[in-house]
Amino acid sequence: MKHLKPIITLMLITPFLTEVLTTNVSITTMLHPKVLLAMMTIGYGFAVLVLRELAIKMKAGVASMVLLGLIYGMYNEGLIAKTFLRVHGVPINKFDSYGLYGGVETAWAISISTWHAFFAFLFPIVIVYSLYPREREERWLNGTVLAILAAITLLISGLVFFGKGDHAMGIAGTPGQYLAMAAVSALLYLLARRCSKMGNIVPEEPQSLTPAIGGFFVWLAVILVPTVLAAAKIPMVLYVAYFGALAWYFFRRVSKSGDIALGSQLTFAFGGQIAVALFALVGAYKHHSVESVISSSIFIIGLGYLLFRQRRGVSDKAPCS
Repeated sequence: MKHLKPIITLMLITPFLTEVLTTNVSITTMLHPKVLLAMMTIGYGFAVLVLRELAIKMKAGVASMVLLGLIYGMYNEGLIAKTFLRVHGVPINKFDSYGLYGGVETAWAISISTWHAFFAFLFPIVIVYSLYPREREERWLNGTVLAILAAITLLISGLVFFGKGDHAMGIAGTPGQYLAMAAVSALLYLLARRCSKMGNIVPEEPQSLTPAIGGFFVWLAVILVPTVLAAAKIPMVLYVAYFGALAWYFFRRVSKSGDIALGSQLTFAFGGQIAVALFALVGAYKHHSVESVISSSIFIIGLGYLLFRQRRGVSDKAPCS
């Protein structure tokens, strides 16, 4: 009970900062008790909490957090939503039938898992850390609760993956696909442990607003550019090489940056989320969705205000000339 506030906050804001921010789920639908409960537990909350506890156990820095976030991306899109398995009807249709291997849309899987690593894992956790800084380095769950949550998450994700349901277009996964994702997840976990010292987050204020620009370009790099590449149907080897270059650049920047201020990470998150909200607003106008236009506008105004507050904090700490 000691850490109930950050736990509930993380479970609550994560689905809102992913599903509602992208207008994938309307705010009225999200506020339906059954939908909200499902999103806060099986959809996002339990898995994010379990991976966050593993991050604390290994004293993970930013690099390890992103690697653990990739595991979450596979859980969400691969096992629960099963968008990895859609030959047609991929959420971004430019990926339909592109990079299909073993019944898995690998091009889409790489792109959307990377998106989740930042927007559904790292960014919500950074926001919660900024709200509860004293509990940032503490474990929120004891061993028994962690084991129960992990068991529930694995059990339900397995049942959903191998079953057929309307939400997954009647697609059932195969044991081979499940084992492949499990193997990739295990590899990512081992890499996360190995990279745990890269980019330690320290409780300091931001020195500039430059990270917001970086966050904005993360969305462009992991969603917009891959969508263009998928639409052009470039050879998969070049597509994979593009993400390999992104990974090399990211780990190189993190390894050289040393400790990373929590305030800078928060600024980085706001920049990325503003990018999502802006493009969601464009899509809402295109589809004449009044509710989505309103929710996207609220997100943009709110995130802009929070970024402005960050800017004021930077200005107040600037040395007098």
